Amino acid sequence: MDLASFSHGKRKVKIGKVRKRPNGVNEFVEYVVGVQLEGATKMSFTKGDNRMVVATDTVKNVCYVVAKLDDMNSPEEYGISLARKFLHEYSFVTGVRIEASEKPWSRAIVNGSEHVHGFLRGGQGEHVGYVEMRRLGSGIS
Repeated sequence: MDLASFSHGKRKVKIGKVRKRPNGVNEFVEYVVGVQLEGATKMSFTKGDNRMVVATDTVKNVCYVVAKLDDMNSPEEYGISLARKFLHEYSFVTGVRIEASEKPWSRAIVNGSEHVHGFLRGGQGEHVGYVEMRRLGSGIS
């Protein structure tokens, strides 16, 4: 009987993306993402066998790939897409936790007008989304 749980992942993955809107106005979004993967990783901690571990650089790169493919309309939607990707790609991952925070950016004002493609980091607030997804048998919940 195991009384411990094991997980691994990556924190503070910074992602920036220009969202292109149908009306022609672009927006810049920045997310800071944390990923925690659960699964059969006990051997990596007790025996040094890392076959059931997703390397931290790989976790970071998966975050970037999903950001490129996702519309990134909200941290929650992005988190769902990211969690599904990890569960789809890595059969040994049984659970995924994602924390994604969106940092506010606004269009730069130049000579009294909004700049077409210039943005400034603005505001103190942030939009944080949490997603937890688990593999159940052959499905995902």
